[in-house]
Amino acid sequence: DGVRLSGTYNSVQDYIAALNAQKVWVIYDSQSKTAKITSVADFVRACKVASKKLGAFDQLDGGQGENILFGYGNGQGAHFDSFLAAVLREIKSAYAPMYAADLQKTDRLGYTADRRLKMYTPIYFLLNSQEGFGCSRVAKYWRIRTGIFQSDCALSTEVNLKLALQRHSGVKEVDFATVWGERHTKAEKHGDSKGNFIAWVHKCMQATGD
Repeated sequence: DGVRLSGTYNSVQDYIAALNAQKVWVIYDSQSKTAKITSVADFVRACKVASKKLGAFDQLDGGQGENILFGYGNGQGAHFDSFLAAVLREIKSAYAPMYAADLQKTDRLGYTADRRLKMYTPIYFLLNSQEGFGCSRVAKYWRIRTGIFQSDCALSTEVNLKLALQRHSGVKEVDFATVWGERHTKAEKHGDSKGNFIAWVHKCMQATGD
């Protein structure tokens, strides 16, 4: 269920106590004014409890926003997760035929869901272990912001993207931050996302001399 945080706390100690309501996983040093997390697993249990049901982005009834994204222009969602499709086929689920049918469909350009999913996934173009490596021009500058309390996907999702970008020879800079206390939103440590993004673009243009 995770911890419940709300409003403004009277002191740092009150806030730390709220974070540790179920189990102690963060320790605050009042002298140095620094905090230390003693267990990533306990942090996840307290602040990143999964918010999606089985199927997550490719929901069984095709009702997630991601299903609509991979639909075929008729406003109806379509299934795209071949891994989940294989599991459903193995257990002889009633949902299996629907997944199989959607995975065989093609869009107006003749692309299947598998091809479209790869085109939508940055990692496919960044890792030399993937077929997409080297077939696209990767942007030189990246800015990634995420709320570290967001529970729509795993803690490793944005970190994996950051690490893949840093290892790519064509990338010059990765401006990355996970913002404490923020969830699935346009997370910023200060200011607003639009203004901060514009300022970052100007900085990158100055760095390239454009």
